[in-house]
Amino acid sequence: MLSNWVALDREAQGCGGLSVDNAAELKRLRSEVAESAWGLSDAGAQVKYVCAMSTPTFDLVHWVHDRSHDRLPVEFIVQKMTSRNAHLYGLNDRGTLQVGSVPM
Repeated sequence: MLSNWVALDREAQGCGGLSVDNAAELKRLRSEVAESAWGLSDAGAQVKYVCAMSTPTFDLVHWVHDRSHDRLPVEFIVQKMTSRNAHLYGLNDRGTLQVGSVPM
């Protein structure tokens, strides 16, 4: 898996960008790395506005439903969006559904 990731990273650096298919493949490979976290960045462009409200819906539809191969489990996608990010930022009481927990 890591060799595929490195090859796609080299492609991106060498030609100034990835094809749409390879960009999606690179995101899939990176998401499978345990230490990775999903997020959003303007890559240093200091954009004035960012609209990312469709990202969770897109990720669920694209990676779980629409792909004919290399689908990712819905549980994995939801965990990457919720508890993995919460724990990354030290919000250990967030991102999970637990019996007896009370929302703040």
